Amino acid sequence: MPEPDQTLPEVYVLPGESHVMTEPAKPPADQSLAAGRRYVDFAIRDLARQFEALGARSSEVQVKLFGGGDVLLAINATSRPTVGKLNCESALRVLDDYGFEIVASSLGGNSGVHIKFNTGTGEVLLRRLN
Repeated sequence: MPEPDQTLPEVYVLPGESHVMTEPAKPPADQSLAAGRRYVDFAIRDLARQFEALGARSSEVQVKLFGGGDVLLAINATSRPTVGKLNCESALRVLDDYGFEIVASSLGGNSGVHIKFNTGTGEVLLRRLN
């Protein structure tokens, strides 16, 4: 991935949060905490409303979806779906309901992920955490 442009504004997105930009941005050197959208269905619906307010149709949006790993210890996981699995299913369902097409994804697994997203090029660098 090319080095980010040092003149770009910085945006840090915590798990469960989203941020819509009309121009390219980069991750900040330091992290800032903000109130997050903790439920995937709410977050996607909120993003859909923000895209609509900007005049973007779902057919114009490229969705790249990552995460949904089972990072929490599940006791007797065979008896019911895990949080990670439920989040993946919910995200896929809501994206489909809104007519979004997923162009890249990596869902599930047993670890968290660290993602760097270049908003200028659309490139995603994903690293699975131990």
